[in-house]
Amino acid sequence: MVEVAALTTGCNVPAARFRVRQYIGHLEKLGVNVQEYCPSIDAYSDMPGRLARLNTRKYFPPLYGVWAALRLGTRIPGIIKSYGKDVIWLQREFQAGVPTFELVIRSPFVFDVDDAIWLKPPFGKALAASAARRADLTIVGNEYLADWFSQYARDIEIVPTAVDTNRFVPVRRESNGGSSGFVFGWIGTSSGFPFLYMIESALDRIFKKYDDVVLLVVADKPPRMEHVPADRVLFKRWSKDNEVSDIQSFDAGIMPLTDDEWSRGKCAFKVLQYMATGIPFIASPVGMNVNVAQHLGGRCYLPRDIDEWFEAMEACIVDRDKFAGWGNYARKIAVSKYSTAVISRQLADIFQRFG
Repeated sequence: MVEVAALTTGCNVPAARFRVRQYIGHLEKLGVNVQEYCPSIDAYSDMPGRLARLNTRKYFPPLYGVWAALRLGTRIPGIIKSYGKDVIWLQREFQAGVPTFELVIRSPFVFDVDDAIWLKPPFGKALAASAARRADLTIVGNEYLADWFSQYARDIEIVPTAVDTNRFVPVRRESNGGSSGFVFGWIGTSSGFPFLYMIESALDRIFKKYDDVVLLVVADKPPRMEHVPADRVLFKRWSKDNEVSDIQSFDAGIMPLTDDEWSRGKCAFKVLQYMATGIPFIASPVGMNVNVAQHLGGRCYLPRDIDEWFEAMEACIVDRDKFAGWGNYARKIAVSKYSTAVISRQLADIFQRFG
């Protein structure tokens, strides 16, 4: 049995859950025992109470520095406990944009990255490069990240973020020929709202033409959309218990993105959640969204501008049965290529190199 210490970014951080925690049970059955060490303060958490409303990084740098140091300090117990294991699995950096314990962590260690972390100020590039140089292996979530890290990494593997296809499952839907209401859905954290806002004009055109269509947003707080009727945008607060049923209530999932370095580093996880639940999707042709879509043989829409977003959403509404078939096919691809069972086997092969 290979013993692995997983140093994750926090018990409530989605990346920790989907890049590490969801594999632990599968890996144990494959001969890899993973012990996760979660910091008591999540790596990206805001300051407590009313201080969270203040931009302390900009207006109160000393106070922000104290909070950052406190967050970083909660990583030390996990680092100490990791020293008895065969390999350390470091899920992202310790402190965004600043090199810290990556410089002294014990080898062998595997550096796991699912975002373009080199873009984080003030020293993100130096942090990402130095961590990749020190790591025995760098795991990345897509080809774009692999291309960037290949400049510095000793060894590199692309490991997509998996979706639990035993948990994210389809529900039976009755055919209605598009005669009743239609729900477009988006799930994520509020940090992704700017991507939603960029297609407001397309949504407004849809809402004006079809009076029984709504957008359901599942997130940590409601969006503030200024150019669409408020009663056409529904909000549900995200919870782990309800996330699957919330996605199952969508008729189609959406994932708009800007075409920039940060978005190209994303790992298409919204798309994979939609696929696993048998939901057809519309997504910007950016980064890994394109790679995932290649497996679908044209059974999805990848709009590039507002007019194409409107056309794609309208097509979903008027030909609902066709797109239900697309969702069923997407589910098969999610199970065969992106399920936790499939990705766990890839991870097990990686960690067994260090056993």
